[in-house]
Amino acid sequence: VNGHEITVLQLNDEIKRAGIRADQYENARQQLLESLIVRQLIVEEATRNKLDRTPDVMQARERAMAQITAQAYLQEVASKMIKPADSEINEYFQKHPHYFSERKQFDLVMLRLVSKEIDEELKRLINNAKSVNDLIGSLDMKNLSYTCNVISRNASDLPVDMVKLLQDKGQDLIIVVNEQEQSLLISVNAIRDNPISLKVAMPEIERYLINQKYKQATEAEISRLRSLAKI
Repeated sequence: VNGHEITVLQLNDEIKRAGIRADQYENARQQLLESLIVRQLIVEEATRNKLDRTPDVMQARERAMAQITAQAYLQEVASKMIKPADSEINEYFQKHPHYFSERKQFDLVMLRLVSKEIDEELKRLINNAKSVNDLIGSLDMKNLSYTCNVISRNASDLPVDMVKLLQDKGQDLIIVVNEQEQSLLISVNAIRDNPISLKVAMPEIERYLINQKYKQATEAEISRLRSLAKI
């Protein structure tokens, strides 16, 4: 393109970033090559107009370069980590039965309404409601607008403190979760056993432990760099 080479490595990187399936490869390859050509033409024209030297562009370029370089270094740190041993995976499995061998599935009724509608009177109705249907009746009597959905969630999908609360109180409890302008009123419709075996859980546990090791390794390396630096 005007003497500037677009390499196979560049094209392959674009294909990789786009997540192209094998059956889409040929069509996508040509489309992505065309997009690289167009991008190069635009970059050349922007450079001729000296837009590459504007403060905003230079600052964005420096920021991108710093992020890419820092990420490359952290990936280098991560590449030296040892994968979790089977004994580590098994230990995590045994220590967290509520996620695996004793896992529960919760069928939940979720009511969503505007947060400002939850006044002191409605709070009393929520606390005194004998069931979610009782609460729905109260909302209808007050002519409040809300949506109602029934969803299923495993214990591993919910915060630990919420799981304990749901298990302890069961269907007698309505939990209020504030989400700024809207709030959720959550009630248990049913609780069922839904255990999974170590074999099934192994990939999930391995990913979790790898992420934990990565976090610990990067935090330790950042602490080391700070200790050597003059800040």
